[in-house]
Amino acid sequence: MLGPFWNGLGGKLAERWMALLLSPALLFWATGAIAWHWNRTRPSLHRDGWTAVARQLGEQVRTLPAIMQGLLVTASLIVVMLSALAAQRLTVPVVRALSGYWPRRLDWLQKPLLDRRSERIRRDTRRLRELAGVSDEALDWRQRRTYAELQRRYLLAPTDPSRHMATRLGNILSAFEDRPRARYGLHTEVCWPRLWLLLPDEAKKEVEDARQRLSGAAQAWLWGMLLVVWTPWAWWVLPLGAVVCGTSYFRALNAAVSYGEIFVACFDVHRGLLYQGLRWPLPASPAEERAGGEALSAYLENGSVAAEPRFSDPA
Repeated sequence: MLGPFWNGLGGKLAERWMALLLSPALLFWATGAIAWHWNRTRPSLHRDGWTAVARQLGEQVRTLPAIMQGLLVTASLIVVMLSALAAQRLTVPVVRALSGYWPRRLDWLQKPLLDRRSERIRRDTRRLRELAGVSDEALDWRQRRTYAELQRRYLLAPTDPSRHMATRLGNILSAFEDRPRARYGLHTEVCWPRLWLLLPDEAKKEVEDARQRLSGAAQAWLWGMLLVVWTPWAWWVLPLGAVVCGTSYFRALNAAVSYGEIFVACFDVHRGLLYQGLRWPLPASPAEERAGGEALSAYLENGSVAAEPRFSDPA
């Protein structure tokens, strides 16, 4: 009777370990091994080429006793999996660092970056308003293209200057976090954990998948930064790490947009569940919704002993 249970458990564990083995950690350690071997056999590489050196390395491994070969493979797999698990634990700090949440001792770096980013947002906003005041017939194709790009940037930046971040990723996430408050008066920092408990499974899966894509890009960026440790053995690791970091950051930007859109969509479609779950009266009209959302957010954050509003009857 327990056979199917153990088979299913073993299958899930195998999938998890396989995912860890195929993570960027494998690329990191493989790059380190190649860099070490490149440094050790550099004269042979110039003389015989990569093929001959690789064949020589394979012969050296095959001459080892079987137990040593097994220990070598096992130790390598354990190192890859443990390092992949460690990188997973660092995902949240890495995302926060890429978003611009830096310690105070880095204020000397953060302030000029933040000022530059804020000035660009203000300049883009002014230009967008100028183009918005021109009739569509008077715009040429270049101005229409510029208008579309400026509109996209406007939607991916916080409207409140106090919410600007020093990095592009931080501004994207901040812009989407602020949107439920601007539309419905709901403060995401207090409303989102409660709404998450009430979301349907399909919505939770969409959020988790989008968040996983963002986490995967952040982990790849971290491994790209760690590649620098192999540069004493091989100079070409440094440009390789730069390429990995750059592509991973652009992946993170796209993933952040996808995550933010799904995050806001959860409030657009399912915010009524939050009112129902807390027995808070639903706003009667769009004109009343922002004030109602502000009141609900204040209640969740600070509590209340007021007699109004009256709780609605449970469904």
